[in-house]
Amino acid sequence: MTFTSPRNPDHYPDRDIDCQVSIDEAFRELWENIAAAGWGPEEIASALYELTDNHLTALRENDVVTRRLTAQGEN
Repeated sequence: MTFTSPRNPDHYPDRDIDCQVSIDEAFRELWENIAAAGWGPEEIASALYELTDNHLTALRENDVVTRRLTAQGEN
């Protein structure tokens, strides 16, 4: 599967929408495969939401740890 790149490496208006468009086909395929395995729409949505939330939390926590370690190294 191919994904489009951002139009600009920096933040720009609608960058989040461009990302959604880029992953939409893969998302739909993932959803259909999960549904074909027997999971219901609400179960799929809940699981994907939880996985996304957990991943975002981990990214944020890793960023905090990295900043602390960097600050300690500067002292």
